[in-house]
Amino acid sequence: ESKRVVLMLDACIKQAQMTALYGISSAAPTALAQFGLIVSGVLKDLDVGTRIADMATSMAPKLNGNVSEALLIARTWGFMYGYRQPLHDSLKQFLYGYSEGMKFGDTEMASWCLANHTFASFMLGKKLKTI
Repeated sequence: ESKRVVLMLDACIKQAQMTALYGISSAAPTALAQFGLIVSGVLKDLDVGTRIADMATSMAPKLNGNVSEALLIARTWGFMYGYRQPLHDSLKQFLYGYSEGMKFGDTEMASWCLANHTFASFMLGKKLKTI
């Protein structure tokens, strides 16, 4: 398991280096979001992980739709912002991520956004019939 984390961390660092050298690519926001997830989950530093997620989400609009919003939302709101922002704020984000994922054929991340929306709604006390 630790080898996987090291490989993922290495891939994220390489992407960050390439971004610094060549500019923002469509893979940069998702790599940064993944790096933020590693920092938050493995290194247990949610503050730094959230700041990295902020950088990732601020990059996305500069790419004019050439980044998977569903993946970015699933990673950032599902694993980092959910611990820092009010839970009800995530509902709109998860629905947007689901919509974008389905629109662009990213059904896996759309499903994650929908699952996160359902879980967050349940945690907020909504009845499952209304979700």
